[in-house]
Amino acid sequence: MTILPNPTLCKKHVPVTTTEILRGTSPSVYYKLEAMHDQFIADKQRMMVHNKEDILILGFNLIGDCLYQSFFERLCDSGEIIYQKQHLINETLFSDVIGYSIQHKSLTMSILDKNGVIKAIVIRHALDSDGDIIKWKTYGSKKYVPSKILEDEDFVFLYSGMAELMLVELFGFSYIGLQSDSMVKHLPGDLAIQTQEKVIVLLQDNDDSFKNIVPTLKNFFSESHQVITINFEKLLKRKLRKGYDFRDFCNEIGNAKLIKDKLRKGIRNELRS
Repeated sequence: MTILPNPTLCKKHVPVTTTEILRGTSPSVYYKLEAMHDQFIADKQRMMVHNKEDILILGFNLIGDCLYQSFFERLCDSGEIIYQKQHLINETLFSDVIGYSIQHKSLTMSILDKNGVIKAIVIRHALDSDGDIIKWKTYGSKKYVPSKILEDEDFVFLYSGMAELMLVELFGFSYIGLQSDSMVKHLPGDLAIQTQEKVIVLLQDNDDSFKNIVPTLKNFFSESHQVITINFEKLLKRKLRKGYDFRDFCNEIGNAKLIKDKLRKGIRNELRS
């Protein structure tokens, strides 16, 4: 994240590059993920031809269109959705990430490692055997921790969730992601090494589940330059609903530049405290 306050004594750090190995996954399971991925991508393409408006609305519900357009300094399209040319679903960054499940009438996300290996596929909304809605149903490894540590960034944003992965990619942040709070126990040890001279910025969900793992995260990254927490209630100076998270914050602000400004201010205040 550019133009953030420089933490005292924070030096540039060249991260250790590791080769990721698909551990404990049989070829048959790996093949099924690849086949599911290919099907979801193909179904997305069909939806774009036959039901474009429906799939774009699903995209808008995930990341607001005004927010998405703001990353490229474009205005929201005021015309009919079906004629929109530039939108989240056809974003180049996510062409091989976002898919569509016909069975669940839902967007899907494929989580790939640095080598392009599919580690997990998640469905935004699915139904269980009782007909209840499951948020982010997962196939594959729930333990996998997506990450990108950039050499020229002093700040690494740590989040919990799925849509946040797309947001940090759009922002161009260094990041570490947990698929869920409980996956904190599966943080790879090499991430502690790669972030020794970085500032870890915890994007704290407004719930006890995330707050309870903050001590564990601070302990894991104890060799980092500093670990700070962004509390969205503190940042927005008001009471927020339980579960409010980074995606909610971004969609509420709806503008990439303003979001960066607010994060910059929050980071500066935490570094001073």
